[in-house]
Amino acid sequence: MDQHFEVKEAPAQTILFVRATCKATEIGPTLGRLYGQIGAYLKTEDQKMAGPPLCRYIAMREDAWDLEGGIPVAAPLPGSEEVQCGTLGGCKVVFALHAGPYDRLSQTYDAMRAWMESNGLEAAGAPWDSYITDPGELPDPEDWRTEIFWPVR
Repeated sequence: MDQHFEVKEAPAQTILFVRATCKATEIGPTLGRLYGQIGAYLKTEDQKMAGPPLCRYIAMREDAWDLEGGIPVAAPLPGSEEVQCGTLGGCKVVFALHAGPYDRLSQTYDAMRAWMESNGLEAAGAPWDSYITDPGELPDPEDWRTEIFWPVR
């Protein structure tokens, strides 16, 4: 796999997010449910997405993953019982553009982890993906593009 990594500043962005725990095999359906909750909340606030949907991986265990499905918004909103408002970014990250299906994201993450180690970089928070390709518009998974951000010290 030919992968390019770079260190850069990730600008701070306001996001709405919902936390969940699921098995690795259930990430797709779980994110679909979380994005649905956020979309319904956005309608009640008469607001729209301000960027592509994302997922932050809080903890990855063999039996369960803790994650946050999120959507960028233009300005902070009060949130609800399920939907929280927060800030993502505003920090130094290792960045990569993943090309291809979501089920190969772990390969890019593994290569990124190895690149960070070989360059003396230490993780400084939970990594996140930004899904910049809409599978509804480009149905071939080989055409999908995902931005990966991993905060570092």
